[in-house]
Amino acid sequence: MGNISLVSDYRFRGVSQTYRQPAIQGRFDYTHASGLYAGIWNSSVSSNSYNNGASLEIDLYGGYRFAITRDMTGDVGALRYFSP
Repeated sequence: MGNISLVSDYRFRGVSQTYRQPAIQGRFDYTHASGLYAGIWNSSVSSNSYNNGASLEIDLYGGYRFAITRDMTGDVGALRYFSP
């Protein structure tokens, strides 16, 4: 499953990552019936925000969801984000 969106401002923890300018963001997720999942999320960012002049943020994530009881689930996962 995936999506793409245009947002008026990309904020992380209250700080604009685009200097209050629009950003384009996209995501792709894959979930297997076994409970394993993986995905990638990308957003344009202002090159003024990063020392290396990066203009893209990439978030990679994955993990495993499982049932603990009929009404409770668990999730173990990892997330890595970087700006190339």
